[in-house]
Amino acid sequence: MANDFLPFSTSGTANANTNAEYLAEADRLEGNQPGIAKSKLVNKALRQCSIISTVVAQFISDITTTNAVDDGTTATLLTNFKNATNVAFNTNIATAKTTPIDADELPIADSAASFGLKKLTWANLKATLFQSIPQRRNYLINGNFKSNELGYVSGTATITANQYIFNRWYIPTLGESATFTTTNGIVTVTAPASGIVQKVENISNNGGTMTMSYGGGTATLTVTESTDNITYTAVTVTGKTFTPTVGTYIKITLSSGTISLAKLEDGSVANNSWHPYDGEFGGESQARRRYLPMITGAIGVVGQGVFSTTARGRILIPFGVKPRVPPTGIVISSASAFNVSDLIVNTQIATALTFVDSGSEYALIDVDATSAVFTIGRPAFIRPSTTAAYLYLTGCEL
Repeated sequence: MANDFLPFSTSGTANANTNAEYLAEADRLEGNQPGIAKSKLVNKALRQCSIISTVVAQFISDITTTNAVDDGTTATLLTNFKNATNVAFNTNIATAKTTPIDADELPIADSAASFGLKKLTWANLKATLFQSIPQRRNYLINGNFKSNELGYVSGTATITANQYIFNRWYIPTLGESATFTTTNGIVTVTAPASGIVQKVENISNNGGTMTMSYGGGTATLTVTESTDNITYTAVTVTGKTFTPTVGTYIKITLSSGTISLAKLEDGSVANNSWHPYDGEFGGESQARRRYLPMITGAIGVVGQGVFSTTARGRILIPFGVKPRVPPTGIVISSASAFNVSDLIVNTQIATALTFVDSGSEYALIDVDATSAVFTIGRPAFIRPSTTAAYLYLTGCEL
């Protein structure tokens, strides 16, 4: 950008006072007296003024990317000078940075220091925000046992080993059962001899001391850990406090007693009070879907694809939350609880829903209709016919 404000008398042979001469010059304080002006004194004063004006004009030009024009007026220069020294203006024209790092700095007016300018690092900002925003504190998902999307009935014996009863909780031994009651909105579970078990995924384990706490109950706590989710070894538990190895899978077993409002938190102090961020408000519904992709109580279209035959639609079911691993199977309330349709002419009650394949973002299923009335290649849609319908995908649990 152009700068019309140029320095005066700056060559190496300029006719101007040296700094020492200028300091000692009596007329520097009183100004030029009547008579013939001292040329070296005048040139020195003009040089100092012109150098500063050149620097200020260049600063304005560099910051605002405008020309510093000497046209005998001051309005434009004053506006641009204000912009050049304005934090909001400079922020607006600055180059964007999409991914800040901890060492990055932001200006802040410190109210505790008469609003003097201070700097705040991105690391300190993150730490402060993390402390002020409510965070999920409970490593256990469904610690209050209120999510029973699998429809487990109290006292029902398991028909397989490692059968899930509540979301994220399973009974390891075939033929055992858990009972549960609800009083004033609190679910209390009585665990069998082999216990009810939840595994905490390795990506959630940052190491350090952890403590188990109950809102109430007498169940025995056992903790084991594994590096591969296959072979588990015992972890020493003192009271309800233990220190797992960082990055391992943690298996929590609660056996032979009652349990309500189960929490696993960082630190060595048990906290028996239940906060919504220990469960429902702590992103728990999304966390459950990582291990159990599910459609339940839905109204409207839940998947679409094309008709591969006149009586079968091949349908994509999208996941709202990416599952831990791609699912491998499907369980439904009943096929007749779903309709298959082309949304134009024909709607049929489904007679079968069959798992075909899946990825990290969708599952592929075949939906068979009662009658062969559809056109091959036409769009196909599936939707529940009742709010009691459910469809969940298996194989994502630990």
